Amino acid sequence: MQYKYSKRDLAQRLVLGAFLLISAPTSADFLDQAVTAIREGEAKLNFRYRFEHGAQDSFTRDANASTLRSRIGFSTADLYGWTALLEADQISSLGPERFNSTENGNTEFPIVADPEGFDLNQALLRYKSDTFTATIGRQRINHADQRFVGGVAWRQNEQTYDGVRLQGSFGKKLSFDYAYIANVNRIFGPGDGAQPGDWQGDSNIFRAEFAAAEKHKFSVFAYLLDFENDNGRPIQHRPTAYLITAALVRCLLMQPLPLNKTLKIARLTTKQSSIR
Repeated sequence: MQYKYSKRDLAQRLVLGAFLLISAPTSADFLDQAVTAIREGEAKLNFRYRFEHGAQDSFTRDANASTLRSRIGFSTADLYGWTALLEADQISSLGPERFNSTENGNTEFPIVADPEGFDLNQALLRYKSDTFTATIGRQRINHADQRFVGGVAWRQNEQTYDGVRLQGSFGKKLSFDYAYIANVNRIFGPGDGAQPGDWQGDSNIFRAEFAAAEKHKFSVFAYLLDFENDNGRPIQHRPTAYLITAALVRCLLMQPLPLNKTLKIARLTTKQSSIR
């Protein structure tokens, strides 16, 4: 699997690395404390079995997908506010593959987008204080109802993001969430099939929320998405470059029951260029 990182991404990594070196304690027992953080870490093992049946009028055969997600992970204990996490998934098909996983070539069946494979789901370094959190690496990002940014957890291969995320709050009323994304680790991975397993690019997403009262909240967000792929559909004359930009603003007003009003104002701009 290949990844493309921009100069901006490299600069962010260097800045964060320098920050780590400067902020790291210089005491002789730091190494012992780091070893202790690993020893006191937590290992997790999780299995999720799914059976999905799909029937569509355009297919003469129904889909029956029996799949198992095996997830293993390890997170360290806190070390001066820093933690690390590693998490990997193995998606396995149990029994005959009577479904189109988008990768197995069984196009005579309806799609059940749970392709087999092993993938690194999360690999991150995180700093957390009372009012600020910084995360770098492959990570889970879920915004609000996940309409635009989320993990698509219904599928076996969770969608995660490679990048840098900054979250903070100013008092109890105002909070913000910014992330720079260099790669989207999509549900169709880890390999490329009918859909690419990854979307590389230079994307910026931002969300802020203001709590005006106990049951009244306003939120605003902007998603500036820029994807440049060379791993699209494996067909001749396929598009090899994508540029998607979106600016969206949302104002959410939650009233005490029985009133619940939502106002959304959005502007979406897309552009796609084809290289043949």
